[in-house]
Amino acid sequence: GLPQFEWIGEIVSRLENSFQLTGSPRGVIGFEQNVDIAGIEHLSTLFGYIINKRCVEVVYRKFSGAELTWQIHPYYIKQYNQRWFLFGRNSQYDNISNIPLDRIIAVKGIDIPYIETKINFDEYFDDVVGVTIPANGTPEEVVLKFSPYRFPYVHSKPLHWSQKIVDQEQGIVKIKVIPNRELISLIGSFGADVEVIAPASLREEISRQIQELQKKYEMCK
Repeated sequence: GLPQFEWIGEIVSRLENSFQLTGSPRGVIGFEQNVDIAGIEHLSTLFGYIINKRCVEVVYRKFSGAELTWQIHPYYIKQYNQRWFLFGRNSQYDNISNIPLDRIIAVKGIDIPYIETKINFDEYFDDVVGVTIPANGTPEEVVLKFSPYRFPYVHSKPLHWSQKIVDQEQGIVKIKVIPNRELISLIGSFGADVEVIAPASLREEISRQIQELQKKYEMCK
């Protein structure tokens, strides 16, 4: 019953459903999954290097096709939006890098001194939506106004753990986060059902993207 072991209950449900251990003649639960996700083959390998505190050499391919080779002190693996990400100290940039596993071409262990981290990854992502933490970013109060149609959805499924209802009748909520591309993408997913009230910088960025989108559709007329 301890909170940190709730994930075990999900595994039990998956096993019972997959092997029909509950007495039901068919599966009755559908879990969101992507068995063909790229890079998943590196997951267990990287897990082993993290546990054994061993550095790795990662060959990373950009979307442009260019390949980079990095020496990484691996610390943590996180899943977000059906993608897996490796977090570790990048010897080239001397900072914590966020590396999508689906962009990793090859990974191998290397014998260089392992530098440990004092980062508590249980709290590392508290101030963001997603996995991207902008350099020198600070949490800001983001105020959003939702349409009557979408507000109940956001009310029942908060955008972030810090979400608070400002005005239920007007559909206004606020969250305290560091603005990043995942937040912008999340806001964009609501389309015309949301308006950014604050901060002004985020409102301007969303407005700029809407204008760019409008230009593309005007070209189709």
